[in-house]
Amino acid sequence: MPLRKAKKKSAVQRIKCTAVVPAAGASSRFGETAAGTSKLMAEFFGKPVLVYALQALQDSQAIDDVVVAAQREMIPVIYELCKQFALTKVTKIVCGGENRLQSVRAALQEIDDDVQLVAVHDGARPLVRMADIDAVVSQAATYGAAILAVPLKDTVKEVQGGLVKHTIQRAKYHAVQTPQVFDLLVLREALTRAARLGEDITDDSMAVERLGVPVHVVSGSYDNIKITTPEDLAVAAALWEEINV
Repeated sequence: MPLRKAKKKSAVQRIKCTAVVPAAGASSRFGETAAGTSKLMAEFFGKPVLVYALQALQDSQAIDDVVVAAQREMIPVIYELCKQFALTKVTKIVCGGENRLQSVRAALQEIDDDVQLVAVHDGARPLVRMADIDAVVSQAATYGAAILAVPLKDTVKEVQGGLVKHTIQRAKYHAVQTPQVFDLLVLREALTRAARLGEDITDDSMAVERLGVPVHVVSGSYDNIKITTPEDLAVAAALWEEINV
């Protein structure tokens, strides 16, 4: 569903970046909200999770426009939210697929030819900071592929049959976040290849990595959490209060 076009930036030449927001997931681990819809419509402080994520992209100077991939029945709902909260950068809302790969590919088909970078951001990450968005887009503009990530805090163990098999050296590992930002042509090629081979990817950088493209890591913020369970929503509300004191 096309919306009105986002206003153009200043005459200063820079790389154009479109954000893609996959928002068509089933939310099976969250359960239904009071409205009987996905976790993205669950609210804290009077706004749905998805609106917080879209407002962060709206406010970032690094993002030119936004394409949302949603469940078909949610498209009119998201359209009304964009009008209600003046999310003018959301220029298109498209029907997503059965998984993340299909949803992102559907959104990529709607991106203008003059776009050079695509920032894929989870609709379930409402607390992403504008500074982090700007930093990862800047890094991708230089290298062609960049993601947000934070070092693991917890000790991680490999467990089989209720027994510890191996303790992982956590200093080597990071927890990956979004946005993940890539050259448009690279991301299209990577996801097309993944779809053709039937690869199981849990984030877009996996597909890009499998092309042999180096993916640069930008330090993110620990409060850029992903809403997966109802408990996460309570944590997000507490973090939002702390961030905005």
